[in-house]
Amino acid sequence: MSTARFYDGLAATYHALYPDWEKEVHEQARALSKLLGSPAPGSAIADVACGIGTQLLGLAEAGYDVFGSDVSRAAVHRARAECVKRGLVAHVVVADMRALPWPDASMDAAICADNAIAHLLSDDEVTSAFDELRRVLRPGARLAVTIRDYDAALRERPYGTAPQVMGTPGLGRVITFQLWTWHGASDIYDLEHFQLTCEDEGAWKTSRRTATFRAYTRAHLLELASGAGLAAAQWLTPRHAEDFQPVLIAAGPTRETPHPT
Repeated sequence: MSTARFYDGLAATYHALYPDWEKEVHEQARALSKLLGSPAPGSAIADVACGIGTQLLGLAEAGYDVFGSDVSRAAVHRARAECVKRGLVAHVVVADMRALPWPDASMDAAICADNAIAHLLSDDEVTSAFDELRRVLRPGARLAVTIRDYDAALRERPYGTAPQVMGTPGLGRVITFQLWTWHGASDIYDLEHFQLTCEDEGAWKTSRRTATFRAYTRAHLLELASGAGLAAAQWLTPRHAEDFQPVLIAAGPTRETPHPT
């Protein structure tokens, strides 16, 4: 299944992955603003792989001029609807992170959150995405990329995740879990994502979606980011980043320079 189809199927219930999605929207915006150097209100921020708006909505509410993109049409549709519901303005389009729709040096900051980069399965694909992020960032503008702790996952090679049980407004109880199937000894795995929703008392509905990920180590992604010309790349732990995943912080070039060859 394609990445777009995976998130098309998840768009309506993505918020059920969090105990309190509305609270998460505001907390992530606060943490990301600090990671990005607290840009001035009105600054242009790109949210690459914005999904249904978990980061985008809070950043727009904080007064930033937010530009979102995602490969999932259903996720983009919901992100737009969530903006309308809140009276927020954001510019959200369907686009691949390897071909961003914005002009060169047009963004004051950028984010790529929630493990989206791991859908790219080769070094060349990740480098293309980093090239595009570098291209749209103004000189010195910051980038934040959040990803699973794959250093730990590659040591443990888990078969999946423990079930999460959430009480979600409008959906009732939702049980979510993942099964992972590794491609031999490689760092690529197929993920089966299950959600069980109780629509009527005692009547459960099961949804299953599949996608493929690559478990990039922090050292590997750091090398790819630096090779793409992103400056001052470094990792922050979840504790220091106030996020539940490790965060790669980098920046656009300190001045307009040609892409490294």
